[in-house]
Amino acid sequence: MRVTDSVKCCICNTNAEETCDHLFIHCPTAYSVWKIFAEAAGIQGPMVQFRQVINLWWEVDCGGKRKPLIHVVPIFTIWQIWKRRNIVRNGVTMSTHTMFMEINNYLYLFTKIRYPWLRNLPNTWPSIVKILEEYTPLVCSRVVYWEHPPMGRFKCNTDGTSKGNPGPGSTAFCVRDEGGNLIFAEARNVEICTVVVAEVKALRAELKYCLENGLLPLIMETDSLIVKKVLDGVWEVPWSISVDIQCIERWMVNVEVEVVHTFREGNSLADFLANHVAHFAGTDVNQF
Repeated sequence: MRVTDSVKCCICNTNAEETCDHLFIHCPTAYSVWKIFAEAAGIQGPMVQFRQVINLWWEVDCGGKRKPLIHVVPIFTIWQIWKRRNIVRNGVTMSTHTMFMEINNYLYLFTKIRYPWLRNLPNTWPSIVKILEEYTPLVCSRVVYWEHPPMGRFKCNTDGTSKGNPGPGSTAFCVRDEGGNLIFAEARNVEICTVVVAEVKALRAELKYCLENGLLPLIMETDSLIVKKVLDGVWEVPWSISVDIQCIERWMVNVEVEVVHTFREGNSLADFLANHVAHFAGTDVNQF
């Protein structure tokens, strides 16, 4: 085995020692790649040390949509420089243009995954930067409120909280008829748990009450999108709620029960009850 004190850069013809700063910054090939991407992104500053160049990209003041893309440029660039160094050392050639095109392709794919709503995304770095600079999100708003259930149905809103996530938890549910009249409401403290666990326990408690008291057909309304997706089979069941989910699914067989999602504004009563009992010292269960 041969051990040497220094290694010469195999990429350039300057016969310079292959240090970290030279290989990734000072080498003419590396410097030209950095310069191409920096100019298109409007990044200016001296490129002297390896750490300083990374900080230059990570600390640049740019818009929120550009920031994730700007942050990954050093990762893709460093990887391509290192890959070319190993390719050349093993006797194969790799042009600077090829390096640029591969980094450009990585950035295009990253942008496509990071911002899937952008249509007709260009595949060149300068154009990607420009479209993100000019991007203005479409903001729409709507009024969210609790809606009466259809004629002959009951609606039960549920909510779960956790002060600490995980921390001391509480659950609440309230059942109303087609006229919006409150039939029953319950809020109780539960053991230390996460928010998701509390949400599922609340859903299980209200379903049990409604089944025992014949409050069917039933609409179960929750502001937890996770619980909704899990019950729909879209997302996998987390192990922490698997037992409760299995119980809920078993109880829902052959009964007219529908689970729907609402925003917090449409779940204000259950949300208030869950938070109320959580701050009411000495009370484990409140029924109304």
